[in-house]
Amino acid sequence: MLRLQFRKLTQDPIDTLEAGTVPNAVPAQAVAHLSGGETITYQGTVAHASTPEGGDNVADGLLARLAGIDPNRFADCAALSAHFPHGSTDGSGLGIACADDASGALTCVCSMLQVRDHAITGCVDIRFPLCADCKTLLAQIRRALAADSFSLAVLLESDPHHTPKDTLLVQKLLAVYEAQTGKKGACIAIGGGTYVHDIPGGVAFGVEEPGWDYHMHGDNEYLPVDQLCQNTEMMVAAILALCGALKTADEKENYI
Repeated sequence: MLRLQFRKLTQDPIDTLEAGTVPNAVPAQAVAHLSGGETITYQGTVAHASTPEGGDNVADGLLARLAGIDPNRFADCAALSAHFPHGSTDGSGLGIACADDASGALTCVCSMLQVRDHAITGCVDIRFPLCADCKTLLAQIRRALAADSFSLAVLLESDPHHTPKDTLLVQKLLAVYEAQTGKKGACIAIGGGTYVHDIPGGVAFGVEEPGWDYHMHGDNEYLPVDQLCQNTEMMVAAILALCGALKTADEKENYI
């Protein structure tokens, strides 16, 4: 994961602009007050920053709208719109698009955008696959934004976490999932920063069912009570399965 902040003093005729309130979600509301007295609002759809394709990003949507008014008057908005094209979430505007079979494609979201006191500031949330690394991505992003005189600050950087699916821990958890749900278990890669990201050999387990929209990080985020109960039973079964499987000192030392 990379979380970055860009900034530049701007001559674009904008008194104030506000889009987004948190760095890890696709923003759904934006408003810009232009110097001529006009107000432009944009209503979008929220989504988790790791799955931005499910949302409608008002930050890059508003940039595209302002650039469309006059790319010369709104030159900085036009430059940012080229780096963060509306509807594009793969980082291609910054030259960082990449993907691999194990962990999928990079995602890139301009999650917060603000204009105050003639300065334009934005936050960028990037989740990247195993084939990439922080150092290489940062170098390319700096080059891309520096070409339009934007400064860049790093707020968070973390290389990918990966646990092979053939470890005893993963196989035991998959067996428990299949026994509890009656469904075939499988490993997936996600862009979210889970509670095990900094634990070697760890994996996140449980809670979400395939095919459900839990409104993650959005209005009315929820978990059905029956799924909460099922997950509680599954966690108990997982603890029993793992503890029962680790009978020798060697197994305890090598289970991950």
